[in-house]
Amino acid sequence: MSAEGSFSKQGKTIGMDDMVEGERVLNHKKFQIEGAEVKIRCLTGLPLDDAVGLLNGLDSTGLMVWDAGRAMLKELAKRDFKTMVELGAGVGLVSIAYAKLRPDSIITTTDGNEECVEAARSNIVLNNTTNVTPCILLYDDEDHLSRLTPPYGAVTASDVIYSKGVVSPLFSTAARLSPSGPFLLSYVPRAWSDEENTEILSLIMETAKQFKYKPPTVLSSDPVQAPDGSECGLTNTLYEFTR
Repeated sequence: MSAEGSFSKQGKTIGMDDMVEGERVLNHKKFQIEGAEVKIRCLTGLPLDDAVGLLNGLDSTGLMVWDAGRAMLKELAKRDFKTMVELGAGVGLVSIAYAKLRPDSIITTTDGNEECVEAARSNIVLNNTTNVTPCILLYDDEDHLSRLTPPYGAVTASDVIYSKGVVSPLFSTAARLSPSGPFLLSYVPRAWSDEENTEILSLIMETAKQFKYKPPTVLSSDPVQAPDGSECGLTNTLYEFTR
């Protein structure tokens, strides 16, 4: 995935180089993705008072575009899902790009952050992708789930697991939204220690089994790129879970 002024920020922690002074301002970026041009309003860096939401409770990470979507979009370009729902979609890049590649598909892009949902709504208008609908969705939230229209042909999620607590609600939501379709999960180890990352990966596999998913297929495993294009020591693995 390439962009004008590439700014993918990846790493085990958010450093000072990934933050910006002042209020959160969304900037316009253009992406060329699998043959589709996508225009996105997004953050180019995290505000200094918002290091992954730890300092003031405001989590801006979903307003940025992260590298994990690259493998997801490469795989989605091979697929033809008539309906699809994206979890933790942020500003909607993956959903919008897929909508351009598959204009006959019906796509629902979701996030638990209202600010991200509104940004995605703006980006949908910007790209005239009328086959994408943005929705607020906290995993396993009954009220939010009642507003959706399952079953979907597939569920996708890119780089959304930062702690153990999100794993079970994530898989529960995916299974409810697509009981017979695939769950494509792009996973980057984001915990503070290698030990915890190992525990999270083990929990992912155990939880998938609990929700009747078969052992996953590894579709790709690629080094995560730093802002300058170099490798930063992390790996993005794309799994396909089926039931």
